[in-house]
Amino acid sequence: MLYRQSPSIIVYSAAVISTLIVFVYTIWVIGFRANPEYDIPISSLALITLLCIAVFSGMFLVLQKSINADIRRGWMFIILAIITKLIGESISYLFLPKPGAFFPSQFSDFFLILYFPLFFIGILSFPFKPLKRQEYLLFLLDLAIVMITLGMIFWYFILTPIINSQETGLIKIISLAFPLGDLILLGALVIINQRDIHTFPRTSLIFLVLSMILASIPDAIFSYIENVHLRMPLSNLNIFWQASVLCLIYAITNHIHSQQNIPAEMNADQERNPRIQRLLPPYISAAIGPVLLIGIIKPNAICEPRFSGLLAGVIILICLVYARQHLVLMDNYHLYKFNRKLAIIDGLTKAYNRQYFNEIFKRLVEEAKYSGQPLSVLLIDVDGFKSFNDTYGHLTGDKVLRTIAEILAKQIRQSDILARYGGDEFVIILKDSKIEGAQKITQKIHAAIENQSIEGRPLRVSIGEAELCNGYSPEQLLDEADRNLYQQKSLKSIKR
Repeated sequence: MLYRQSPSIIVYSAAVISTLIVFVYTIWVIGFRANPEYDIPISSLALITLLCIAVFSGMFLVLQKSINADIRRGWMFIILAIITKLIGESISYLFLPKPGAFFPSQFSDFFLILYFPLFFIGILSFPFKPLKRQEYLLFLLDLAIVMITLGMIFWYFILTPIINSQETGLIKIISLAFPLGDLILLGALVIINQRDIHTFPRTSLIFLVLSMILASIPDAIFSYIENVHLRMPLSNLNIFWQASVLCLIYAITNHIHSQQNIPAEMNADQERNPRIQRLLPPYISAAIGPVLLIGIIKPNAICEPRFSGLLAGVIILICLVYARQHLVLMDNYHLYKFNRKLAIIDGLTKAYNRQYFNEIFKRLVEEAKYSGQPLSVLLIDVDGFKSFNDTYGHLTGDKVLRTIAEILAKQIRQSDILARYGGDEFVIILKDSKIEGAQKITQKIHAAIENQSIEGRPLRVSIGEAELCNGYSPEQLLDEADRNLYQQKSLKSIKR
C-alpha cells in the first residue's frame, strides 16, 4: 500500500540517505585519516547498506506497471546482479576475517563475479529502436572501436604488469575478472548510449555509465596492487566503490522520476536525431591510442629532436582534424534539424503536420496499450470554413486557420500534441488523459474561441472526443472521435 501511495518519496528518501552515507564516509576518510583497523568493518557495512538500498529502490522500479515490460525485465536482471554483489560482500565481511576461511572466500568471489553476466544480460534486455542497415554498420564500428580501446587500456594498465611479474594462480585470475568485467560492462553501456532506448531516460543511462567508471577505477587499482604486491590503504578505493553504488541508486531514482514526469510529445529536434554525444566515443578512443604509445616510449626518445618534432606535428594534426570534423558535423546537424522541422511542421499553422501525427500517434497508442495508461484524442473542425474562403478569399481563410491553431496551442499542456489533420481540421493527442480530461479541454477551447471573430464573423469549432479503449487500433480511435464530431455538428444544425 505504501508503494502505491508515494513511491517517489520513498525512493527519494533512500537516495538522500545513500548520499549522506557516502558523504560522511568520505569526510571520515579524507578529514580524519581513517584507521585501517576500523575502516574494514565500517566500509563493508556502508557498502552493504548501500547495496541494500539499491535493491530496495530497484524493486520499486520493477514494480512500476506503467514502465515498459522489457525495460522492467532489464532492470530486474540488474537488481539480481546487485543482489549477488550484496551476497558476495556480506560473505566477505562475515567470513574472510576468520582464519582458514578459504571456501567462503571463493564462494564470495563466485557471487561477486556473477554480478557481471547478470548486469550484462540486463543491458541487453532493454528494448532498442530498430536500426537501418547503415545505422547498424555504424553501431558495429562504434562497438569495435570502443571495445578495442578498452582492451588496450586493460592490456596496458592491468595485464602487462601481471605478465611482467611472471606469477600465475587462481587469485591473480580472479583479480583480473573484476576490472575486465567492469570494462566490458562500461563498453556495453557506452555503446547502448549510442542507440535509442524506448522510453528509457538517458540521464539514468548516464548514471549507469558513471557507476561503471567509478567501479572500474578501484577494481583496476586493487588488481594491480594485488599482483605487484604493493601495500596501499583501501580507504580511498572504498570511496569509489560506494560512489559507484550511489550512481546505481541515482539511476533508479531518476528513472522513477522521469516515468512520472515523461512528456507525451517527442521534441521534433530530438526525434531520431544524430546526437552529438554519440560522436564522442570514437573520437576519444582514437586519441587514447597515441597517448598510450607516448606513455611507453622512453623519455630519452621523446627528447630526441627528430622524434619530438614529429610527435608535436602528429598531435597538432590530430587536433586540427578533430576541429575540422566537429565543424562539419555541426553544420550537418543544424541542416538535419532544419530539414526535420520542415518535414514535420505545417508551414501555415506551425502545428505538426499529418505525416508527423501519423508517425507519433501509432507509437503513443501502442505505448498506452502496453503500459495501461489512458490516452484521448480531440478531432476539431472549423465551422463554416468554406464560407470564409468563398466570401472573403483564401488569405482570410488562412488567417482563420492560424488564429484557431494559436488558440488551440494555448489551451493544451506542453506535453500534448497539436497537429493539422486536414484542410480545416486539427487533432490533439492527450496523453495520460481520460475522456473527462478531454471534455474539460474541449470546454476550455470553446470558451477561448467564443469571443473571437474575423472580418466581423464569429469563429466556431466542433470537437469530437474519444478515449482509447481495450483493443482499439489508432484508426478505430480516430473513427470514434470522428463519429463524435459528426454528432456535435448534427446537434448544431438541429439547433439552428
